[in-house]
Amino acid sequence: MRISKKIIRILSSTVISDHWKEKALLRYAGVLMLNSMILLLMIAGCVLMVGGFAWIADYYVEMRPTISDVFSSISGMILMLTISIPYIYFRQCHAE
Repeated sequence: MRISKKIIRILSSTVISDHWKEKALLRYAGVLMLNSMILLLMIAGCVLMVGGFAWIADYYVEMRPTISDVFSSISGMILMLTISIPYIYFRQCHAE
């Protein structure tokens, strides 16, 4: 968000020349791309951790239905949402 605010401030400035605006915006675009790639890697890591746990648990523990089946079913998704939404809410409330 800080980068986006800086970009808006630079674009709306009448003091900064177009030449320097181009240079600054190229740099900020690189920073935004790097941050986007880091976020993508974090999301992929989370998906791999959950998927890896489910795969290992399904391989070693003979359960029916399997964890993968539960995660991919509608009832499993609703269960995950009902657990994660209060968690996110309380985490944001107590983080301040």
